[in-house]
Amino acid sequence: MITYYTFEGPIISLDDRSGMLRRAGITLNDNVRYTFLVNRELEGTRIEDDGSTHTYDNDRLRVYFFANLISCGRIEALIEDAPRSNAPVVTYYRGFESNKRFDLLSGSSKHYVNVWGASINDWPYGPTLHGLECVNGKQAKRSVISSKLSLTSISDRYSNSLDKEFFSSKEIIQPLHC
Repeated sequence: MITYYTFEGPIISLDDRSGMLRRAGITLNDNVRYTFLVNRELEGTRIEDDGSTHTYDNDRLRVYFFANLISCGRIEALIEDAPRSNAPVVTYYRGFESNKRFDLLSGSSKHYVNVWGASINDWPYGPTLHGLECVNGKQAKRSVISSKLSLTSISDRYSNSLDKEFFSSKEIIQPLHC
């Protein structure tokens, strides 16, 4: 079953070594918003730069599942402006749940978003989640956004806030990957 989770909250710290955040006008206390497509019936995966796929194996502490970042707001413009390189790119589509932590990670070695919290049961109770967004700029300089997030939506349909259209999970064939 596919579910869309949307998280929002203020930026609590910035590390802008690449200068990309400043150029995009992103500042401390700005709000960020991330939407993940989550399918607990599929395995979490990592795609290596050679195209091979690694599947995360469940262990006694973690149960892995598929997670894909499909919306990440203002950072999308940064990705388009990021310099292209021949460096290997690894892409992550995974989440995991344990008895003490819930974690979503999606993106690539060039740009990724990681959202985590103590327990999925705590999500409805305010800003209990942490967000980390990293984007690589020129000369391997990285910019990092740290945020304090709240779960704002759980849905079986994805709403594109730009054009106010709704899509069912079957209509999203190739989700946007920020």
